[in-house]
Amino acid sequence: MIFNLMCSVNGDRNQFFLTTHSSIFTDVADDVSTYLITKTRGCSTSMLIEQTSDLSLIKQQLGIRNSDIYGSDCVLFVEGDSEYTFFPMIFQAMGYTNLGKEVRLYNLEGQGKVKKLRLFLSYLKEFDTKAFIVMDQNKEIREDLRDFVKEGLLKENHWIMWPKDFEDLFESEMIVAAMKNLSHAKQFAFNMDVCTLDNERQRKRVTRILQGYMHSENNIDFIKVDLARELANRIVHDIHSD
Repeated sequence: MIFNLMCSVNGDRNQFFLTTHSSIFTDVADDVSTYLITKTRGCSTSMLIEQTSDLSLIKQQLGIRNSDIYGSDCVLFVEGDSEYTFFPMIFQAMGYTNLGKEVRLYNLEGQGKVKKLRLFLSYLKEFDTKAFIVMDQNKEIREDLRDFVKEGLLKENHWIMWPKDFEDLFESEMIVAAMKNLSHAKQFAFNMDVCTLDNERQRKRVTRILQGYMHSENNIDFIKVDLARELANRIVHDIHSD
């Protein structure tokens, strides 16, 4: 409300000085100057934020997380780290540069937090922020999302549920190629071929297969987000090639 009032009375004769812990007032523009004030060992210092990229310094100082979504036109909720890593890379390759400001990405960090979305969606609705949700297949979660639609908190065409887990959406050939590329970069052994992975996938999910392989062959953990990043790199390469 204060921000809207300031905008409505702004003009050549009006100038406002604010001290705040809220990121909603921070910007780099002709009519806005942002200063970061820090205090170390009893001494305060002032720094003018001159570049948009330097706004990350404010985020660090205030402890702002991506859950701080005021001012965004849209919020995309994703289930976990894999999607949270994957989507920005694909969006950027496709030429969508508004991710992070007009569109905010929020990591739910698992399906367990979906039930808590009701309050969050109510808040977003009050601020006229559009919400979108991408989740892995789960019957109970599907019912929760449908309830959100019935309650008017989520539009019917604003949610999607993968038919499988994220990693299982990709063909074995791409997964093997991604893992072999990772093995060179991170110096571990990966000799599984496409045929073997295809056979294993008839009984197990990709995550379980790769977890078992990495433990038995390398005695290290399988990091899903590393695979998501490499899969995104391969898709980004294909997009740029086209």
